[in-house]
Amino acid sequence: MPNSTVSYAWRDRDAAKGYRAGVSLHSHTNQSHETLDFLANLGNQYPLIRPLLSRLETRSEANLGVRVNYAAS
Repeated sequence: MPNSTVSYAWRDRDAAKGYRAGVSLHSHTNQSHETLDFLANLGNQYPLIRPLLSRLETRSEANLGVRVNYAAS
């Protein structure tokens, strides 16, 4: 990809001009302070999501012996 570039929409409002698609790169390090507790909150707010989360939590504990802790994740 010799014509590839990295553009920052927050730096340049015209960064996306002329393009039909793009890729957003996002990463975390051991210094990140974000948690996944918003997922548990979504499960409480939206009843359709709770059964899915419960199934995944049960599967995690059964297959890996790991109890999901959203606040520490």
